[in-house]
Amino acid sequence: REDQGPAVTVALHTSCSARREMGTLLVGRELLARLGNVTLAIHDHESECCGFGGTFSLKHPDVSTAMVSDKVASIKATGACQMVTADCGCMLNITQRAAREDQDAGRASASLPGEHLATFLLRRTGGKPSGEHA
Repeated sequence: REDQGPAVTVALHTSCSARREMGTLLVGRELLARLGNVTLAIHDHESECCGFGGTFSLKHPDVSTAMVSDKVASIKATGACQMVTADCGCMLNITQRAAREDQDAGRASASLPGEHLATFLLRRTGGKPSGEHA
């Protein structure tokens, strides 16, 4: 459980289809659990869709906005300093909603930055398998 980087608390988001079809929630949790200095915050809307879903956000913008707003509030309530996900569409939807809320509240810095899970793992491990960190 070695890790490159300071202690950090992250929230994991898995897309609806990847969660159902490929079990990415369990895989994502397992990968994050192998890192030292990384705490996974479980949020109470974890199993819910972010509201992006292909054309769903375009066809039903009010419903989509409500869904992503709930997701953002749930993640922020955990105290996580960032969100990680393997779905770029979900990441865009969630982080941009958080950015809009930051803008509306007059905050200059992002309160919920996002990062792709693969990038997060690479950055935290230096690309080395467990136990071989530099």
